[in-house]
Amino acid sequence: MKKIKLLILFILIFSNIYFSMFLGANIGKELGGKNRYVLGTEIGSYSSIIALSLNLYYPMSGTDLDLENTNFSNIKLVEIDPYLSLNLKISSSAIYVGVAPILIADLETFEFGLYSRDIFHGKIGLKTGAPITISLEAITTFNLEFLSTDIYTINLGIGLTF
Repeated sequence: MKKIKLLILFILIFSNIYFSMFLGANIGKELGGKNRYVLGTEIGSYSSIIALSLNLYYPMSGTDLDLENTNFSNIKLVEIDPYLSLNLKISSSAIYVGVAPILIADLETFEFGLYSRDIFHGKIGLKTGAPITISLEAITTFNLEFLSTDIYTINLGIGLTF
């Protein structure tokens, strides 16, 4: 497992050194499941047919979006998704579809591990504009037979491409 984690980290670092980078933030809403909001950040490369990105998500508790009363210093767990995507680049836009294992990071103990060996995230999205980039994507959770859990998250993001 440690070799896989190091390989993913190496691929993400290598791709972001040699290709253009995207750095952004997003907010999403679960449709189904707990119907909660999700805050996220992303770093990745969408310049070639193979896109790589590292996404961090914080699922907020409750169904209301209340950023003013959210104490971000109390965040203890975040989700990390290292996506490998197929990317169709059209001018300053990119349409992509990707998959990622779901990792959970404990920010107090600095430990992380695989959420499950049987499920992963899949996403489809669109990024457009440069250097300011707007993104829209849909994410769902799949099992190893590619059956969705029917819980979807719709994310809207903004970032910089450089």
